Amino acid sequence: MQATENGDSASNDVASLWSTAETARRLNVCKRTVIYWRDQGRLPHVRLGKSVRFIPSDVEEFIKAHRIGGAK
Repeated sequence: MQATENGDSASNDVASLWSTAETARRLNVCKRTVIYWRDQGRLPHVRLGKSVRFIPSDVEEFIKAHRIGGAK
């Protein structure tokens, strides 16, 4: 994988970003919930013009941060 000038890998390109609908589908919640979490600053996002996208690794970290019980 090739690194960009800010150190991120090429896997974080625009094609690998998730839309609100895709993020909601993967989290098994409605789009409005994802929008609420985004607006509250709880779920990191990227704004590209009028589009909002989510980086999959940020969503994974969000899930880990909200895990309750079990081994970590």
